[in-house]
Amino acid sequence: MLTTTLTDAQRQFMFEHGYLHLPGAVPTGLVHAARRVINHSLGSQGMDPQKMMTYRARSYCPEVQDDPAIVDLLYASGVRGMVESLVGPDKACPNTKGQIALRYPSLAKTLGDPKPHIDGVPTETNGVPSGKLCPFTLLVCVYLSAVPQSGSGTFHVWPGTHRAFGEHFRTHG
Repeated sequence: MLTTTLTDAQRQFMFEHGYLHLPGAVPTGLVHAARRVINHSLGSQGMDPQKMMTYRARSYCPEVQDDPAIVDLLYASGVRGMVESLVGPDKACPNTKGQIALRYPSLAKTLGDPKPHIDGVPTETNGVPSGKLCPFTLLVCVYLSAVPQSGSGTFHVWPGTHRAFGEHFRTHG
């Protein structure tokens, strides 16, 4: 049976720190299925070197973002229920695709480490139209492979910064 809700302690941790780490929340079979779809895309489509900055800012393998194996990481895993246990039943918008964020060590040397940013704010490469904001309540990250050391993945958290940003937006809109 998949866990689909969070404990009071987990919800409190999220409130205080702004993130949760839930190892094993997505069953291994779903992770393997998603990785197969991504690997097939990379093997059959390849990647246009001229689009690497766009891929990095938006998503690699954009043609499979809505593949059931990708979307199932949220819906078939029970994670969607965990999200709803944070924001309330039926309060989270439906998701129809996932972002595929890959980390290539050799590319990181060329492009540099990711810089802190707020998703949904326009940049030159992320596709958000200038003058428009695309806010959201939270982000779910599912690692599809082991991350052997800090800085090996693409997802970073800065614990507690949600409070500073919340205060900034309450004050400045």
